[in-house]
Amino acid sequence: RIYVEVKRQINNAKQVPMILFAREVKITLDELHKHCGYEVYAVGWGKEANVARREIGHAATLQGNLDPWCLFGSDDMIKRKVYTMLDEFDV
Repeated sequence: RIYVEVKRQINNAKQVPMILFAREVKITLDELHKHCGYEVYAVGWGKEANVARREIGHAATLQGNLDPWCLFGSDDMIKRKVYTMLDEFDV
């Protein structure tokens, strides 16, 4: 309902992607997408990126899921984690 109302009120709404933070949802992302229709789903770090990509395919953009605790690591470790995340998201 929020998605529909925001899109209705924004000029050029088709050019403004809406993001749903889908952390710990109890259904798969493709099922969520059927009900919500958002352009982007932010995935929590507890969900594996490759699982999220398999669920949604290329029907929507995926964002996120870097474990925030890795930011306490070394620069090299952070880079490895970021590149791994990008690979798993198929970017």
